[in-house]
Amino acid sequence: MAREKKNNRRSKGGGSVFATKNGKYKAQLTIGIKEDGSPKKITRTCDTKTEAQEWLRKKQIELSTGELTVKGDIKFQDYTNRWMNRNKKRRTANVIKPKTFAEYEQVANSVLLPYFGSFSLNKLDTNTIDAFLQDKITAGYAPKTVKKYKTVLHNILGQAVKEGIINRNPVDYCMSIKQKQVNRNMIPKEDILRILAEAKAISDKEKKFGRNYGQSFFCYPILMTAYHMGMRIGEIFALRWDNIDLDSRIIHIKENISEAKDEEGRVHIIKDTPKTVNSVRDIDISDTLCKVLSEIRIFASPNNGIVFSTKSGTYIAPSNFGRVWRKLLKNLGLQGKYKIHEFRHTHATMLIAKGINIVSVSKRLGHASTQTTLNVYAHPMKTDGRLMADICEEDED
Repeated sequence: MAREKKNNRRSKGGGSVFATKNGKYKAQLTIGIKEDGSPKKITRTCDTKTEAQEWLRKKQIELSTGELTVKGDIKFQDYTNRWMNRNKKRRTANVIKPKTFAEYEQVANSVLLPYFGSFSLNKLDTNTIDAFLQDKITAGYAPKTVKKYKTVLHNILGQAVKEGIINRNPVDYCMSIKQKQVNRNMIPKEDILRILAEAKAISDKEKKFGRNYGQSFFCYPILMTAYHMGMRIGEIFALRWDNIDLDSRIIHIKENISEAKDEEGRVHIIKDTPKTVNSVRDIDISDTLCKVLSEIRIFASPNNGIVFSTKSGTYIAPSNFGRVWRKLLKNLGLQGKYKIHEFRHTHATMLIAKGINIVSVSKRLGHASTQTTLNVYAHPMKTDGRLMADICEEDED
C-alpha cells in the first residue's frame, strides 16, 4: 500500500493523487505561486481513485491551455515594481544594458502603471491589452512607440508566467502592430558638399569668437566623421582621443552614448558599449578626416579626453546637436529633408556602389551579421544585377 501511495503522488504535470485516512482520494495540483512565494494549489476529494485522477487530468489540460484561471490578486503595480527591482540588479551585473533598463523603467512608470496599475495580474486579458494598444494608435502614437509599450508589457507578464503567478502571457495573443517602412535615403553628393560647407562655416565662426567647444564649434568635424566613417551617431559622440590612433589612422570603436528621460522628464546621457558585439571594431580613417581630427586635437577635453566635448568637458548630447543640424538645413533651404543618421546610409551605399564586398562593408558598419547589411542595403545592391547582365553581353561580343 505504501508503494502504491508513493507512485500516486507523482502524476504528470506536478499534480498528485493520494488516499486519505477516511478511505477517499484527494487530487492536488499546483497552479502558481502566491505573493509570499508559497505554492498556490487547488484540491478535490473524490470517492474513488479513478475519479480523482480524471479530475486531475482535466485540470492539468485546463492549466496548459489557459482555461484554468489562476486565482490571486497580485496587483500589476506591485509586481511591476518587483520586476523593475529585479532588472536593476541585472543592470548592475551588466546583464541588461543601461539604456534598455532606462527605456523599460520610463515606459513602465509613465505609461503602463497609470493604465494597468490597479489591475490584478490574472484579470489582464488580451481584450484589455488590445484596447490599450488601440487607444495609443488612435491617439496618434507612432507604431514604433506602441510596439515598445507592447514589448515591455510582454516582458513583465512573461516573467510572471515563469514564476507561475499567471499561467499564460495574454500579450502573445494581442494585435500585431505594423511599423512603417523606414526610408533610408542617400544624401546626393551635391547636398553633401553644401552641408559640409555650411558646417565648416558654422565651426569657423565659433572659432573666430573663441568659442572652442560645444556642438556648434565641432559641427564640421562631427559631420565629416559621420560622412567618412559611417559610424552611428552615438558612437561618434562617445569618441575619446585614446581610442583614435592618428599615426596608424585607425579608430577603435568601443563605446556608445544615448539619452534617456527620467520620471521628471529630464534628459540624461548614458554611456554604454556599442549596439552589438560586432559593433566593437577598428576602422580605418581617410586622409581627409585624419587631417580634420588633427586640427582639433589641441582642443582635447582637459577632463577625460572626449573628442567632441562641451566646454566643461562632458559629452555633447545628441539632442542638443540635433538643434544645430536643423538650423544648418534651414540655412540651406533643406529643412526637414535629411536626418543625421543618413550620413551612415550614404557612406554604406557609396561603398557598395564602389564594389566593396559585403563582408567588409558589414564589418565597417558594425552590423550583427552580413545578413543585416543585405537586408538594409538590398535596394542599392540591385544595380549589381544590371552590371552582371552587361558583363554577359560583353562576353558574347
